Amino acid sequence: MKKTGLFLLLFLLTGCEVLSEHWKQLSTTMNIVNSNSSEKIEQCSEQPQSNLDPKNIKLITLTAVNTKESGQIRQGNYLGYQFPAKAGQQLNYRTEDNLCIWLYAPDRQQIKSKDLPQTGQYTLVLTALKGATTFDLKMNLSSRGVTGTQPLQPLPPFANTSTASTSSPTPTPSISPQPNIPNERVTFDPGTTGTTLTSAIKPAEKRQYKLECAEGQKMSLEVQQGTVDINILDPNGQIIGTIKDSKKWQGELPKSGDYVIEVSASKAADFKLNVDVSPL
Repeated sequence: MKKTGLFLLLFLLTGCEVLSEHWKQLSTTMNIVNSNSSEKIEQCSEQPQSNLDPKNIKLITLTAVNTKESGQIRQGNYLGYQFPAKAGQQLNYRTEDNLCIWLYAPDRQQIKSKDLPQTGQYTLVLTALKGATTFDLKMNLSSRGVTGTQPLQPLPPFANTSTASTSSPTPTPSISPQPNIPNERVTFDPGTTGTTLTSAIKPAEKRQYKLECAEGQKMSLEVQQGTVDINILDPNGQIIGTIKDSKKWQGELPKSGDYVIEVSASKAADFKLNVDVSPL
């Protein structure tokens, strides 16, 4: 009887060791692990790390109503949205996608506040935080505390940014000097209310045509030839109309002064533009 009990005890002990070894093997096969290591947190850099291609800059107009921009972006590639704003306005933007976003003021300085300090052309630059992503970005401008009447000037693309070494501070991002934009004064022949503008334009180039108008007059524009984008700016530099996907624009002018018709194109084009301003 004692031998039987001793044999049973030895069987149970060795059986437990076999089961324990079997569980270890099964755990390895099923990749059952208990890891306390945390995932690395991805962070955006303080500034864009390379240049912004002019063809990736889009001119937009923001109001108090949300404007939605959508697209695809890969980490290390950059998109830019340029918009006119006045000192005292507030920029609001929202996205649920993993994006890195930087904002630049008209004086080419990066700002981190939603309160816009200057009147001029602002640039919002974005890239993917990691990999590639499809994004939706909603933006709007509040109109509280608006001051200043400085005319808006187009912002040129960002220049290449040097890579900082461990022994030197991170360089401030620079923007290439603003190019000279051809500017032409438009006049009408006596007894007429319009004229035709013809010229050639290169990719990322801009041409401006200035004409003096009075409050209450109506301006009409029609693209007769060429694929071009057009902004119509009032005497304060505010965009009051655009031609992008259509060929015509008409609007009543809100004040007296010099209006600017700004022509740009994504590729080289010979264009012909009819301009007409109704008499008072």
